[in-house]
Amino acid sequence: MKNFLRNKVSLGVFLFFLFFGFGNIFYGEKTQVRAGFFYDGSVYADITKHFEELVFHKGAGADPFKHDSDQFKHGINDYLLQRALPLGLVHYSIRAIGAEFSNENIIRGFEYWNLVYLLISILTWHFILQKRSLNSMLQLLSYVLIFGNFAFLKLNFYYPVLTDTPAFMLMMLTLWAWLNHKPIFQTILLLCGAFTWPSFFYLSGVLLFFMPNKNDDLYDENSKIKFWATPVAALLFVGFSIWVFYLKHHIDGAMAYFEGEWGAEKLNRTLLPLSIVLMLTYLMLACYNLFKLSAAKLFDIRRYLKSFHVITGVVLLLLFIAIKIVLHELKGADTVLGIKLYFRNTFLRSCTDPLTFLVSNIQYFGILFILWLLYFKSTLRQVQSHGPGAVIIMAMILIFSINSESRQITYIIPILCYFLMPKIGALNLSKMQVLALLGCNLLLSKAWLPLNHGENRDILTAFPDQWYFMNMGPWMSHSSYWIFAATAGVVFCFVWILLKPNKSKTVNN
Repeated sequence: MKNFLRNKVSLGVFLFFLFFGFGNIFYGEKTQVRAGFFYDGSVYADITKHFEELVFHKGAGADPFKHDSDQFKHGINDYLLQRALPLGLVHYSIRAIGAEFSNENIIRGFEYWNLVYLLISILTWHFILQKRSLNSMLQLLSYVLIFGNFAFLKLNFYYPVLTDTPAFMLMMLTLWAWLNHKPIFQTILLLCGAFTWPSFFYLSGVLLFFMPNKNDDLYDENSKIKFWATPVAALLFVGFSIWVFYLKHHIDGAMAYFEGEWGAEKLNRTLLPLSIVLMLTYLMLACYNLFKLSAAKLFDIRRYLKSFHVITGVVLLLLFIAIKIVLHELKGADTVLGIKLYFRNTFLRSCTDPLTFLVSNIQYFGILFILWLLYFKSTLRQVQSHGPGAVIIMAMILIFSINSESRQITYIIPILCYFLMPKIGALNLSKMQVLALLGCNLLLSKAWLPLNHGENRDILTAFPDQWYFMNMGPWMSHSSYWIFAATAGVVFCFVWILLKPNKSKTVNN
């Protein structure tokens, strides 16, 4: 902690968010939709209020904000159970202080916990940065790349009744535990994450099984793996695209269903072929560079039969079974529609307009994704140097990244920034260049943009609802898309021109 207190950048960011957080809790702009709970939040609020009845007794909660819904009539489904831990923390916090479960107290509980999650994440990032040799300006840049965006400067307090921020904190702590070889702590985080975010167990499990090792650099420029693995991945993606956009559409009207789903914007069918081609090109270029792997190291079976891997594999299998048993025992009669639906909608949401997922990610997270696009070869080289766990995780992240509902990938942002920063450090940026990048990121954050402009009409792709939903990819109207696409293009060109001299110096050196 002494190191943290002596670091002016880390301490300054911590204090800024401490005061910024309290300022937003008491004076910040808040959604007024559904008594301040918004859409998903109204479901989470009901579970929070009736936590023990719904989670442990399969009771009948009553969602007062969805009059046409009886989803809690026979308990809750396993998808919602995998988000139950943060809801339980708020529930028992309110009970501990003897307060009533009013709408205001539930919202306040989420706000206070979100601030705690955020401050723990900032503290953890400080210790993660000790793995990187960065000057104070680059440290500040890394903080802004992670925290200086719409997710944390706006949404975290505008729409607090979500589980995005606790999942983010758990992944930040997991990254620290992974880098510092803390398997027991990482296992505890894995269990917490399994009941905070549905996909957390799989990403954290991979990292736990493949702890980083200094001899685990898998990079091989001349690898033959990229020549056969990339086409195989391409065939899988193309096959899935045909299934989503053709077979499923003709069998059960998947595209028509999606277009009517929660008021999402309709697919731009005129540009749909271009959208699919661009999405597949993005994935294939990423795969080609990610698969520059040493076959000798990657397929060295003996390394995976070491006692640590065997024990960890058994533990992960037992934990997976135990979690599934718990979910099965606790869930009510309702069931989720399965992982196929998630991937189907991910592909559909990625193609409402050309590269809509990149446009959405840039406007939601700022220049982090622009820097990733500019330096993805160097960044993937960093991933490969951390062994098979990092490579597998990055492959999963690449698939998740085409989901245009950007808030669903908030929890993986620390991993992206960690692997990006060595390249940024090698550019030898001047103070003015860093300040220019900081300014771009804060402009893209839209923290300065009011979102409440009168009573919402439940027409998500039209104003005034669109003031909020233009930040959520699937509900971004086509007009908002073109505005944000143009903005992303301008910022991309500005950043490229700003950093081009440094890129040339790096190559020449």
